[in-house]
Amino acid sequence: MSTYREIVYMVLDQAKMKVDDNHLEAEHIVAIINKYRASLLKNKYGGQVKKVIPPAYYQTLAVEVDPTTRKSLKRIPQLLDLDGMNLVTTIDAVNVLNTFKITLVSPDRFQYLGHNRYLSTILYGTVTLDNYLKVKYSGTIPSNFLISGLLENPMNIIEFNDLEISDPLDLEFPMDEGLMMDLMAATLKEVAGIRVFPEIDKNNAREENLTSN
Repeated sequence: MSTYREIVYMVLDQAKMKVDDNHLEAEHIVAIINKYRASLLKNKYGGQVKKVIPPAYYQTLAVEVDPTTRKSLKRIPQLLDLDGMNLVTTIDAVNVLNTFKITLVSPDRFQYLGHNRYLSTILYGTVTLDNYLKVKYSGTIPSNFLISGLLENPMNIIEFNDLEISDPLDLEFPMDEGLMMDLMAATLKEVAGIRVFPEIDKNNAREENLTSN
């Protein structure tokens, strides 16, 4: 899997631009590739026919939950929305002995759970519409959970998980290699436009000066 840095430098190289180009910074390219990653995912995996999304796109969030409120202490980074559904594959509960999966449900269904005594031994979890993890269980719950999800901005995992990365560009870019060519093509097309526009503005300004003189 490529890092952000590798992709940014590939874009700069193919666009024949210098790293220190004044019109385009690495941060801007990161925003562009994140945008097209989300767009390509929605185009390929959205719609009525649900397709299996490769594991390469998912990231794992380490989430701490308040055992009293049974709600995460901080908001989950924005998850990618495909047709009104936030993309989460699993939520695992973690304690000192082991890791065990919990039943993932939608926010709508979650509010009606917990009243059936035959299901009280099942630990349920959901990511709410305001981006918090909430869990339900009849017994004592662990305080640590792992969420495997599809983040809208993959770089948000750095701050959320307190990753020790000196430069965000060293983060792996979570995308299947199968769509990388489409991503590069779309990115380069937009980058070319950004690169040309400043020159057009300069030429227009020069022409206006000549006309006024």
